[in-house]
Amino acid sequence: MKQILRVLLCLAMLSALTACGPKSGVDVTRFGLQDAVIARDLAVFPQDLTVYAERAGKDAALMDRERQGREDARFDANFFAAWETTVSHLPKDFVFEAVKSMDPAKGYAENLRPWDPERWRELVDNAFMSAYGTVSVRPAITVATTSLRRMPTDAPYFLDPGQAGEGFPFDYMQNSVLWVGTPVAVIHVSLDGRWAFVQTRLVSGWARVSDLGAVDEPFIRTWRSRPLAVIVRDNTALPVRSGASAVTGRRWAVMAHVGTILPYAPSEPVKSPHTLVYVPLRGTDGKAVMATAFSPIQATRAKPLDLTPLNVARVGNAMMGQPYGWGGLFGQRDCSAAMHDLFAPFGVWLPRNSRVQGRMGERIDLAGLSPDQKEARILRGGVPFFSLVGMPGHVGLYLGAYPVQDGGTTREVPVMFHNVWGLRVTSGSGKDKREGRGVIGKAVVTSLRPGAEHEQISSPASLLDRISGLAVLPEPLPQERAGR
Repeated sequence: MKQILRVLLCLAMLSALTACGPKSGVDVTRFGLQDAVIARDLAVFPQDLTVYAERAGKDAALMDRERQGREDARFDANFFAAWETTVSHLPKDFVFEAVKSMDPAKGYAENLRPWDPERWRELVDNAFMSAYGTVSVRPAITVATTSLRRMPTDAPYFLDPGQAGEGFPFDYMQNSVLWVGTPVAVIHVSLDGRWAFVQTRLVSGWARVSDLGAVDEPFIRTWRSRPLAVIVRDNTALPVRSGASAVTGRRWAVMAHVGTILPYAPSEPVKSPHTLVYVPLRGTDGKAVMATAFSPIQATRAKPLDLTPLNVARVGNAMMGQPYGWGGLFGQRDCSAAMHDLFAPFGVWLPRNSRVQGRMGERIDLAGLSPDQKEARILRGGVPFFSLVGMPGHVGLYLGAYPVQDGGTTREVPVMFHNVWGLRVTSGSGKDKREGRGVIGKAVVTSLRPGAEHEQISSPASLLDRISGLAVLPEPLPQERAGR
């Protein structure tokens, strides 16, 4: 009887909440529209990339082997470039740009209160700007998932949380994240010695010294002499087989993610659900120790994988539904990080910034076209699983066309895979009109008009209004560019 009463009470509460909702049936909160905004797209479009790969040729090569080999060589050159850095060419204004661009009076700390001026001064002092250029550049390697910050602190810098598109998760201290085993060059150290400013060909920023291990020539030579493996599943635990005792006296596991690149370790050809890879550990002296770890065969592939729609789909599915992470916050991905990691297993190097990614390869300019014209141009010129849909502040992978029912007829619409925070929405009118966000907050497959059926979406065509171009990969190689 008590259980029945509880059920009736819950139903009554739900009815009351529904009665207080807007006429459209879509709840509007201070964060914007809820999941109903994208419910139609998520129901209509399968959240399984292999469905689209079947339509895009499945095992058809997106790039011939010779060209992919050259792309992979370029990827490795970019990936290991930090270890060849002897003198940093990053100007002082670039390294300490946050000191000038961030105003503590306008930024909010972790308590959602403005930054305390004294605390900010201590942070600036710890950046040790006066010593920049006096530290010798030193090669190192990340020994864990490593956040790169714009200043030497874990504390956030939010803009006004009351404004749409600001506050959590947009911590402007967060610059990016590097997976374990990433070569870096240490070019500066904080006053307290706990932070190092590191640079790579991909991105730069402040990293915790405890996340780094110094490397020397023998380490680099051994690390680079081995064939490379790439991880194709997130949150893959790599139990350390040997080498950890030199660091901690016990065994442990290193966590790896899609796009993590590690050398294969020598191993005997035995039947096992694992293969062996090298992983870096940090010794008590701050130097990197090369350890051998078990890596699940299902999560490990020799780089580069054959570049086909089906293989791209399988890697992308490993990210499907994952939480959005601005700048790699909490070790998650934003839109451009998802694209970079998606193509890393194939040896295709993408920059870290969404704006630059959207201008890679052969770019099809969509500016000035109507929404319908944009869709038609994308369908006509895009290469499924090898084209990036670009717009200011966002980027995603074009998957090709998918059939939908529209007024009793079936039409093909372009769809994309992207890790997206949310959609712009408005509520109220006149003086009461305000902007919010329909939070998606994860990696999904949608049309180019997600939520367009809801009147609260800020523009009639949703994302499509903002799409400015289509980048058909890959980026031309230097010799190809010179020949044009």
